[in-house]
Amino acid sequence: MAKKNKKPSSPGPKGAVKTASTADLAAKLKAGGVTLVDVRTPMEFKGSHIAGARNLPLSSLSQWAKDLPEGEIWLLCRSGNRSGQAAQQLAGMGRQVVNVQGGMMAWSGPVIRGSSPAVLLPPLFMSLTLGLAPFFPEPHVVGKIRWVAGGAVGMGLMDWFDLLFHGAPWLWLAGSVVFYASRMARR
Repeated sequence: MAKKNKKPSSPGPKGAVKTASTADLAAKLKAGGVTLVDVRTPMEFKGSHIAGARNLPLSSLSQWAKDLPEGEIWLLCRSGNRSGQAAQQLAGMGRQVVNVQGGMMAWSGPVIRGSSPAVLLPPLFMSLTLGLAPFFPEPHVVGKIRWVAGGAVGMGLMDWFDLLFHGAPWLWLAGSVVFYASRMARR
């Protein structure tokens, strides 16, 4: 049974938290004049966000709350949990807030997609740890590559698996760099 949301069109009392669906948000954005605050981290926001949204992370709510304009504030995050926390805090300050349920996961409208060099951190971390381990007397994957370059004489199944295991992070990193560079070139 679908839960009916209270329509966010009426202002309501100060300090009350209202909820709205992403469809309600889309209609409100189309009508214009909405203050939309995305409380996700800056890295999440750079990955994708709704046009016109301001990125004001939940972690620094006490710093930015006083700078919000008067009137109704629509709050959004990835799933609705962090925006719900922000809504409770802002309502406690006497603000009119609307929490968008489902957040960006439920949003099917247009988004601005960005890309940050931070997307390269996971494959880089894996390459520098798993891809090079053990480090002494030389990075393990280097010894395996030399063995293959020398004809792979005497390599067994476990040696091939070891090469794949230690080489995969480097392939992931190379693919990520190519993907990131091609995305930046299209801009």
